[in-house]
Amino acid sequence: LQAGIESEAAKIRQRVLQDFVDSGGAAEIAAPLADTWARWVIDLEQWQQTDTLAELAREHALRQPNIWTAIGLGAVRNGNLVLAQEALAVLSDRADGSGSEGEIAALQVEGLIRIAEGSTRQGLSLLNDAIKVNTEMNTRNPVTLIGIPPRPIKPSRELYGEALLETGN
Repeated sequence: LQAGIESEAAKIRQRVLQDFVDSGGAAEIAAPLADTWARWVIDLEQWQQTDTLAELAREHALRQPNIWTAIGLGAVRNGNLVLAQEALAVLSDRADGSGSEGEIAALQVEGLIRIAEGSTRQGLSLLNDAIKVNTEMNTRNPVTLIGIPPRPIKPSRELYGEALLETGN
């Protein structure tokens, strides 16, 4: 996906899904399954695939923050705030107050929901809160290796910047 070879990325996505199904839903494969599908939607802005991603997550009981972040962001982009609220509920359940990926993602999705509802100031504030929690998480557990995929799956500063542009700020 990072190399721009979408056909090969699609084969990998399908292979991971098949491996997960063939394994009977092995937990060791659930995380890569959620990650490969979520990154496809977010990195390529495949927002039209959000419903398919939600069906995949529900069918296979995937609760990883990355897949529900992709679902939440995509749902807001598609104007499906009911699905975005479902994603927010899953992410909020995953938030444990320790600055986890679930907590950051919940702030991100809720911020975009508020903006979509017309509460721009509140939404931007929530997105800014996501940056603060994300920064604190990185301070406690710095990642310095090049090539490591971002966590949360959509970097908080990037999402905040996009929201500022979209709201004319």
